[in-house]
Amino acid sequence: MDTSTLKPIIEAMIFVAEEPITEGNILTALSPDGVDKETIRECLSSIESDWNSDTTRGMGINKVAG
Repeated sequence: MDTSTLKPIIEAMIFVAEEPITEGNILTALSPDGVDKETIRECLSSIESDWNSDTTRGMGINKVAG
């Protein structure tokens, strides 16, 4: 799965999660589809950059506790 397809999926997962979602949670959910840890990290980094650099967005993303 390429990052342009994966990013909106991860964004949706973050948005609907009742608690903070971890990289491991995302990997567990998406690994059956062949998504690896490095691809998830790339997407999360891109999402973080997109969300935090656009001042018109109503939210941001931050890493906490590792």
